[in-house]
Amino acid sequence: MKSVLVRYIAIIFLLFFASCSKSNIIYSQDYLISVEAQGVVEEIRIAYQDKKRDFLSKNLSPSLSREIGLEFDKADLSFDYKLIKIEGERISMKLTWHAECTVNGEKYDREGSALFILTGRPMKLLDIKGENPFICHRVMERSYLGS
Repeated sequence: MKSVLVRYIAIIFLLFFASCSKSNIIYSQDYLISVEAQGVVEEIRIAYQDKKRDFLSKNLSPSLSREIGLEFDKADLSFDYKLIKIEGERISMKLTWHAECTVNGEKYDREGSALFILTGRPMKLLDIKGENPFICHRVMERSYLGS
């Protein structure tokens, strides 16, 4: 009787562990959209650093594309994603950023936070609320002085 009970328990454990060892992971649609949005923002960041204006024009709204200044010798930009909110076709991405920019041999170090608004298929960066990481410090100073 004991051996039958032990066999029965062993079969139950085997079935339990066999059913839990599936490697098929199904991701939610929201997860896939958030990964895509992060990928788009990373591509834009790299294009900015490499001064690829054509790529930026295709992946940004016209107004944002005009705002971005590529008047730097070198730029290093990093993002830390804090929150991604999906509302239909509109994706809001809260992030902090750090930028090191060199203009005519002068180094500028900036950091801040922003809310990126993405939309559409394929996704485009529509707007930036808060501090725009794609503007070097010297370019900002010049625009404030009216030059």
